[in-house]
Amino acid sequence: MKGHESPLPVHRRGGTPSSARRISSNGGGGGGGGISTFCFMLLLSPAIMIVFFSGLYIGSTIAADASSPNSAANSVSMGSGVPTFTTQTQKQPASVGAASMAAAAAAATPAQPAAPPPAAAPPAPAPPVAQPASAAPPAAASASAPAHANPPPSSWLSDGWMTTPTPPALSTFASDFSIHAQIKFPKNPPSSMRTIASNKRGGCAADAGRNGVALYINSWDTSDGRLVFEYGTSMSGCNKVVTPNAVKYSPDGWVGVGVTYEDATKTISLFVDGVVQVREMASDKVKPQTIDQDVHIGVGVDDDSTFFGQISTFVVFGTALDEENVRYVNSLRADSATLKSHYTTHVQTLLGLDEPDKKKPGLVPRDISDFAATNSRKGQFHFQATSNFMPEGGGRFEDYKDGTGGEKQFTQEVLDASDEKARGRRAEIKASMQHVWAGYRKYAFGFDELKPLSKKGHNPWGGMGTTLVDSLDTLWLMGMKDEFWEGRDWVRDHLSHDHVGSVSFFETTIRSLGGLLAAYDWSDDKVFLDKALDLGTRLAHAFESPSGLPYGQTTLNGHHSNNAGWTGGSSLLAEIGTVQVEFRYLAKATGIQSFADKANKVFEIMHRQHPNNGLYPIYVSSQDGHFTNNKITFGAMGDSFYEYMIKCWLQGDKTEPEFREMWDESMAGVHKMLAQKSSPSGLSYIADLNGGRLDHKMDHLVCFMGGALALGAYTDPEGLDSPRAQRDLKLAKAVTYTCYQMYARMATGIAPEFVRFENGRDMVAGSNAPFYILRPETVESFFILNKLTGDPVYREWGWEVYQAIEKYCRTEVAYGGIDDVRRTGSKPTDRMESFFLAETMKYLYLLQDPDTEVDILNKHVFNTEAHPLRKLELVKKRAS
Repeated sequence: MKGHESPLPVHRRGGTPSSARRISSNGGGGGGGGISTFCFMLLLSPAIMIVFFSGLYIGSTIAADASSPNSAANSVSMGSGVPTFTTQTQKQPASVGAASMAAAAAAATPAQPAAPPPAAAPPAPAPPVAQPASAAPPAAASASAPAHANPPPSSWLSDGWMTTPTPPALSTFASDFSIHAQIKFPKNPPSSMRTIASNKRGGCAADAGRNGVALYINSWDTSDGRLVFEYGTSMSGCNKVVTPNAVKYSPDGWVGVGVTYEDATKTISLFVDGVVQVREMASDKVKPQTIDQDVHIGVGVDDDSTFFGQISTFVVFGTALDEENVRYVNSLRADSATLKSHYTTHVQTLLGLDEPDKKKPGLVPRDISDFAATNSRKGQFHFQATSNFMPEGGGRFEDYKDGTGGEKQFTQEVLDASDEKARGRRAEIKASMQHVWAGYRKYAFGFDELKPLSKKGHNPWGGMGTTLVDSLDTLWLMGMKDEFWEGRDWVRDHLSHDHVGSVSFFETTIRSLGGLLAAYDWSDDKVFLDKALDLGTRLAHAFESPSGLPYGQTTLNGHHSNNAGWTGGSSLLAEIGTVQVEFRYLAKATGIQSFADKANKVFEIMHRQHPNNGLYPIYVSSQDGHFTNNKITFGAMGDSFYEYMIKCWLQGDKTEPEFREMWDESMAGVHKMLAQKSSPSGLSYIADLNGGRLDHKMDHLVCFMGGALALGAYTDPEGLDSPRAQRDLKLAKAVTYTCYQMYARMATGIAPEFVRFENGRDMVAGSNAPFYILRPETVESFFILNKLTGDPVYREWGWEVYQAIEKYCRTEVAYGGIDDVRRTGSKPTDRMESFFLAETMKYLYLLQDPDTEVDILNKHVFNTEAHPLRKLELVKKRAS
C-alpha cells in the first residue's frame, strides 16, 4: 500500500492506515496591529452600563451565556456602587455620578446633571456583590464622595468581537442612552457595513428581530466611510441617521465616534472626536416592545458585517451625554491615568490576578478566561470562530528559506518584548482549549472522541476515553487543574481495559499509555501509574512474535496479536520503533525491566540490518526483521522511527551510543539522498525514495524533522559549532520554513496533508489530499526551534497558524478539520482526533509560553504524541 494512495483513511505520524485513523498519506490578521487588550464590564444600575476595551483587535467571538435567569443582570452586574473617573486634572462626567444616577432612576425624564465635585481618593473596593437589573443605586452614595463599583475587569487578548446580554439602557428607547468608542481602521478598509455595536438584525422588516440599534461605519454596500446609526421602530426596521461626510482619522489612525439619544425630544446626535456631526429627530414611535438579541460588539447580530480594525474604550451610558461630557469620554484612552488608576484599584480584589506590572505603561493584559473561571454561571463567555483573519500569503521571511536567516543575534530587549507579547497570546490559546474542553465535557465526556458538528461522543479507539487521557497533560500545563483532577477521577472510577478488543498497538501506546504516564509524571498521582501498568501489561503481548518485533494489532481483553492484512503480513517501521520512550519510562517507574528490554530489542534488531545510507524501508518482517519492500519515507509509516532514535538517546541521558549512531547515520543519508530544493524558490524539502527513484513530495508529517534535526544539532557530541551540527541545524531551519510556507501559501493559511514539488511551480497541494486534519508537526518544530534558538519568528509563524485554525476549524463546541485548504469557503468536518488537544493545542500554547517548566534539553523528552516525560534518571522507581 503506497502512502496517500491508500484507501484506508487515517494515519498518525508513523502509524498504520486504518478506518479509525488519519489518512495514510504521505500572521496576519485583519486590520490594525497586534495590540494587547483590556476590558471590563460594569452593569452599574438600571440606567448605566460601561464596557471598556483597550486596543480590542477584532476577529474572534466571546458570547455571554444568556440562558440563566436574570442573565442580563447577573452576567455583568458586579456591584452596587458607581465608579468615579475623577482625577486632579480631568473632569468627571456628571452623568456618571451616583447621585445623578439616583435622580435619573427616580425621574421619568432625567435632567442633565450638574458639574462634578473635586477629585476624591478611591476607597478600597469591597468584595463584589451581584445586583439585579432592577436594583436602585445605594442611597449612601453621594456626589461629594462617589462610591466605587466593583466591576469584573479582565483582559481580552482575543482577536475578537464580543456579545453580551442587552443592558437596560439599550433595551428600549423609552429612556436616554449614549454609545461611544474609539475605532481604528486599516489603511485599505473593506467596503459595506462594519459594525461597531449592534443588537438588531439587518433588514427593514418591522419585527422584534429589527428592534434595537446599530452603530457602524460605511453605508450599505459602499466604502463611503460615514458613521451610521440605525434603529428599529414599529413602522420600519431600518431607520438611519448618517454623518454628511466620511469619518476623518487622526494621524495615529484612531478616532472617537458616538451617538446619543434623548427621549424627551427624540433627538439623535452623532459625534466624531467629540464634535456633533448631525442631529436629527427620531420617528414618532421609537419604542420597540421587545429586543431579542444580545449586544454584539464588532460584529452584526447575524455574525456578519464584521468590523475590520480595532475598537477601544467602548462605553454605554444610560443617559444622553451633553457635548461637554461627550468630549470628556472621547479623551479617555487605554493609557490614561483614569483607566490605569481604576485598573490597579480593582483588579486584584475582584479576580485575584497577579500584581500589575507597574514598570510598563498602559494597562497590563489579562485573559478574559480568568473572568469566566472566577465569575462563571454556566461558562459565561465562549470564544467562537475568527471571521476576519486574512493570510498574508507565502514568500515572506525569505531570508529563512536556506536555513541561515535565523542566525541573527537577539538583544535581551527584543527577547523580553517577544515574551510579553507571547503571554497575551498564550492566554488566548488557553481560552481555545477551554472552549474545546467544555464541548467535550458536555457532549462526550469519557468517550474516545467528540464529533464537533453533530455534538456526539463516539468510540473509534475501543472506548478508552482516548481524548480525555490524551489531553490530561495539556490541561496540566495550561493550568486547568480543576479539569485535570476531574479527568483523574474519571480515570480512577471508569477507565477499564477489560472490555476492549483489538486495538492499534502503536496508537494505543502513544496516545493512551503515553497520556497516562505523562499525567503521572506531572501530578505524581499513582492512579495514573496503576492504570498505565495495567494497559502496558496488556499491550506488551504484541511483542510476542518470532523475532520480538511487535505486531501492529493486539487484543487488550485477550491474548492475540497480528498484523493487518493490507500490509502483506509485515510490520510497519514507525509502528515498531515508536513505542520505546513509553515502555522504557514504564519500566523505570514500576521497576519492571522487561518492558524496556522488549522495546529496546526492536532497535537492536534494526541496527543489525545496516541499511544503505542509514535509511530504513518501511515494511519489515515480524518473523526475522528483514525488509519486505524498498520504500523509504520520513512521512507516513516511517517518520517517528527516526524521531525515537534521537529521543531514546536523550531519554537515557546520552548513555546508549547505538541510538545516536543510528541517528547520525540516518541524517547523513537524508543529506545525501533525500534533501532537495524546489524550483524556482529554492525551498528545502525531504523527498520520498521508492525503488531507488525520488518522489518529490513531502507529507505534513515530515515537518517534525525540523524540530528533530535541531534537537540532534544542539545535543551533538561534537558540539553545536561542529560541521555536522551546523549542517543539521541549517536543514532544520530550512525545512521548517518550507513547512511554514505549506500554510502561508494556501488560501486558508492552513497546510494540506502533503505537497508536491514541481519544477517551476514550487509546492502544490496534493490533488487527492488537500485536506487538513488538525495536524501538529509544523507547530511542534516551531516550538522546538524557538526554545533552542530563541528566535521570535517562530512565535509569529505559530500565531498565524493558530489564527487560521480559529477561523476555519472552530465549531460551536470544538474544532474539526477541513476538506480543502485551497478554498476559503471550506467548513469544519465532523471529526476531531485526540491529537489536536494532546499535540496541536499543547505545542501552540508552549510556543507562546515563556514561563513553562518544560525543559527539552535538560529534563524532558516528548513522546511522538507530545507527552513530555522526565528523563529516566529523574524518574522515581515505584513498585506496582
